[in-house]
Formats: sequence, C-alpha cells, structure tokens
Amino acid sequence: MINVAVEYQQQCNSFIENFPGQLYGLELSGAEWGHLKNVCTVLKHFNDVTKQVSNKSPQLSFTLPLYYEMSDFLNNIQDRVPPYQDMDDIIVAAVAEGLVHFNKYYTMVDGNDTYFIACILDPRFKTTFLYNHLEHDVADNICSVMKSKLKEQYPAPPQTQTQPTGNSILSRITRVTNNTRKSDIDVYFDTPVIELDESSLETFDLIGWWRDHQRDFPLLARAARDYLAIPLSSIDAERLFSKSSDVISSKRYSLHAETITSLMMSKSHYDQ
Repeated sequence: MINVAVEYQQQCNSFIENFPGQLYGLELSGAEWGHLKNVCTVLKHFNDVTKQVSNKSPQLSFTLPLYYEMSDFLNNIQDRVPPYQDMDDIIVAAVAEGLVHFNKYYTMVDGNDTYFIACILDPRFKTTFLYNHLEHDVADNICSVMKSKLKEQYPAPPQTQTQPTGNSILSRITRVTNNTRKSDIDVYFDTPVIELDESSLETFDLIGWWRDHQRDFPLLARAARDYLAIPLSSIDAERLFSKSSDVISSKRYSLHAETITSLMMSKSHYDQ
C-alpha cells in the first residue's frame, strides 16, 4: 500500500486539500513523503527476493546469488553507500539491527558446500559468479575445493587399457592421448557461462539444459540430478498441499493418505 501512496503522492495531497474540514492534519510533509519513499526502497528489495523464492520452481542455484545480493544491499544502506547516502537514520538503524539476524543465516549458507555446488552447476553462474563477488584468492580456493569434491563424489569410470597391436607408433601415441583426456568436470569449469538476454534469463529451463547436455558432461549431469533436485524453498510443496481441503471433503474424509497424495500429485501434473 505504501508504494501505491508514493506513486499517487500528488493525487493524495490534492484529495486532502479538497476536504480540509474532514481531513485536516492528514496531509504529509515533503520530509514525510521522502521517508515513505525510503521505506519503499528497502521493502521493494525484500519483496523482489520473496517473489523469486516463491515462484513456481525456485532453483537451489539461486541461494548464493540471492544471499550475496541481499548482503550487499543491506550493508550498503548501513554504510550509506550511494545511492543510499540520504537514508533516514531510523531506517539505517533498523537495517543494522536486521543485519545481525540476517548474518546468522548468511553464515550457515556460506559454510555449506551444497549451495556452492548448486550455484556452479547453473551454467548462468558457474564459477564466474564467485569471482565477481569474492576476492580472487577466496574464489580460487572455493572453486578448487568444489571441483575436488565433485570429482570425489562422481569419479570417472576406469579406462580400459588396450595394448597397441602390431608395431604402430600412432596407436601408442593415441593411447597416451586418450589416457590424458580432461574430465568433463574440468571442461565445464573451464568453459564460460552461457549468455542470455534478460527475458530468457527468467524463462531459462535449468533442468532442461542439463538434459540436453548430459552427453557433453556425463559426470556433472549426475551431480545436477542430485543437487538441482533440491528446491530452494518449501513454498512450492506447501502451495501444492495447501489445496488438500479441496480434496478432503465430507464425502472423501475416509480416503487413505496414499490415495489423497496420489490425487493431489495427479492434479498438480495435470495443471502443468
């Protein structure tokens, strides 16, 4: 509601001026309107993040980007970094207090390898996101650890050793070349992020991308199936099962739990 009032500030003031008797004293000063605009600036950011994690299929790969982005935003307000140098003292104090609670969760996310791997497995981010938001040495260390962890969890199948037939020098050279072939994990880490326009970023099918590229990156495709299957939040599941009251009625209260679950899942897939 605040954002609507700010958008129609002139109309609100005109309306109050037209009814001075009934609405006397309710007109806001310029400073008060400025305060409301600052409140909107902060709340809009939270609203945008909430929408991102509440969409139809929130991806785990967005966890780190969202936390890092929110951390930068709140710290910039606290430190009055432009364009937030004119923020009201009361808002800066509130943000500083909120940062204390935010950092508790931020530390938990920052110390969990799962979020880093999920971020790297998103071809829109890969390791580039980490290098853009962290010191180079820190990003180097994290990427090295995550690569080693992925290689440990998803080892390449052992190569079959075949002896070259006859006296062919070429066959022996080829065998050495094949034995030193790079893992698809190394190849993925070394290739740049995919480039998409803004509209495509919103509609990008992450799971579909890995399905289409599983032959290019067979080891990481297995990792993607494990890590990217984890939802960013439980909102989507809660949204699905909040419809249980539509299924369980006075005429269906004796249905088994398995039947109700099957009905709800079938309805969800049908709607999609």
